[in-house]
Amino acid sequence: MKQPFHFKSAIIVTLLLILPNLAFRAQTLPDSLMNMKARNCEDIFYNASLLIPTYSNTGLEDKAWQVFSYWKESCNPSDIMTYVEAILQLKREGKITIVNQSAFIDRMLNAPIDEFESDQRGYSFNQKESKTDSKLYAFVSEKAVELMPKVSSGSLEEFVCLILSGERKRAIKLLEGSSLNETAAKKRYEERRKQLFHFEAMHLQLRAGAWIPQGNPAVLGTIPALGFTLGGSFQNGDLMHIALEGIVGSSLSDSVAINFRDSLIRTDFVSGIYIGLEYDKEVWRSRDSWHRIGIRLGAGYSHINLIPEEYRGSTNTNNTNNTNNSGSNSSNDNTPRPRKLVSSITGNIGISYHYNITPFAYVGASGRYNFTDYRNAKGTELRGPSFSATILFGFYLGSQNYDEGRKLAVRS
Repeated sequence: MKQPFHFKSAIIVTLLLILPNLAFRAQTLPDSLMNMKARNCEDIFYNASLLIPTYSNTGLEDKAWQVFSYWKESCNPSDIMTYVEAILQLKREGKITIVNQSAFIDRMLNAPIDEFESDQRGYSFNQKESKTDSKLYAFVSEKAVELMPKVSSGSLEEFVCLILSGERKRAIKLLEGSSLNETAAKKRYEERRKQLFHFEAMHLQLRAGAWIPQGNPAVLGTIPALGFTLGGSFQNGDLMHIALEGIVGSSLSDSVAINFRDSLIRTDFVSGIYIGLEYDKEVWRSRDSWHRIGIRLGAGYSHINLIPEEYRGSTNTNNTNNTNNSGSNSSNDNTPRPRKLVSSITGNIGISYHYNITPFAYVGASGRYNFTDYRNAKGTELRGPSFSATILFGFYLGSQNYDEGRKLAVRS
């Protein structure tokens, strides 16, 4: 008797024959890639970027680790390699065995900042490989978020997950707390935080304040001063620069007498300049590095220029009536204007305070005591010291500290 044909049974049998084969092919495709002999690190890296996420996402952690181990043994270390290793260790063992290594901590602190962007420190990637690199960063970031609730609060593993998931500020706050005291991560962070404000760079400082003569020169009165310095900073926190500062203003009314052609002429207008070499030695810096105090030493040249009010800006003495205090009249347009330039070699010592607005800019104040010897022959005695009080604004010329400040989550 002929058996009837069962259509449903035929479909079931067909599926049973086809599906295992498809599953086998899907399962062996990653295996074939893993076993394929790679010619160079670019190929190995490309294969690893496909296999590690595939195995890890399907629960085959041992195979993912096998692929990673081959990659690590075959190629030079790189940042992304370190991040993948941390995630795989966390998934397999629930802890990170390399977390106390200084090199590992540095790689964590150097991790890309903006949404865990592609990084190119380990290789020279072309466009295709950059996409491959991004796949691994996406894998690491995604797994870090998944693993966050599973790690112990206040642990180094939490710090790693925070960094790799893009929560850098929270990670740095964890380092600054007490839960990670006595760890390599804490120690390395504090070392880099201290170094953040101790580096070699070009340095520019703008300053404004007042020149305050003492003793005999006090008759000149307090005079506004403007200037700038240009120099460099050192790794020990010291600064050295060339300073240029100018003063211009009025003294007490007609208080200064100058000798002009054997005659005394009185003036109430003073200008001057100071140029010198200054060294600012750091003597204290706060633990958080935002506040700095230094001792400043300097030496240079300065002069003051005494000009009667009526001749400011003129180039001759046409107005003879105004200069007739000595009884000497002249209509010669080429007669020099009455003036007196009094110069001195200057030394100074002072103190400075800086408050860092960012890792590469600061505001502050300084005060210095100037030793001067202005000799106004046959005129008002001007030999004596002076004080300078100054408001400062300075910054470092370069991006080094800006980038490092972002890595350490320091305001920038």
